[in-house]
Amino acid sequence: MSNIPGWGKSLLFASSYAPLYLVIAFQTQTVSYDFLGIITPVYRLGGVQLSLIAIASLLLSTISVVFLLAMIYLNRDDEGELLELDHYENRGDLVSEYVIVYIFPFVVLDYSQLSNMLSFIVLFVTVGALQTRSNRLYINPVLAALRYEVYKIRVDGEELLLLSKEHLKGEEVSVKTTAISEDVCLSTR
Repeated sequence: MSNIPGWGKSLLFASSYAPLYLVIAFQTQTVSYDFLGIITPVYRLGGVQLSLIAIASLLLSTISVVFLLAMIYLNRDDEGELLELDHYENRGDLVSEYVIVYIFPFVVLDYSQLSNMLSFIVLFVTVGALQTRSNRLYINPVLAALRYEVYKIRVDGEELLLLSKEHLKGEEVSVKTTAISEDVCLSTR
């Protein structure tokens, strides 16, 4: 699965914002927008009112996280290749940095305002276009919540990112991995 298609990369990026989608769904639960004379509906589902934006946010959260979990499950099930690490460094700080820079600023927006929602969409698409072309795509707070650690590793002079549920320790470390992109691998143990 090392060649994830573009739509898959977009879903992986979208999964990193899954907690924010829940915030948006909560904030817009009963909000109707008037966009160019079109008023977005609010639906009653099982005794709960949900706006079109809230439903879309909940669906995007669910679909993107299910895709992320499926990608991890299918790759962890792979037998993997044994890598002898020349060097490794825990880079859990990248997840904190990602949350502070790319997610937290959006939490404080008032999504009941159409202008804020449109601003979010423009910035989200821009950040998404940049992230899907980089290995930062795998710096994901949902993976951190699933107890995956991010390591910068060096193998035969090549630097890679490793996502692992195992905490690496010791001088001589070998890890069974599978490639999920050109420069990112996943521990299969």
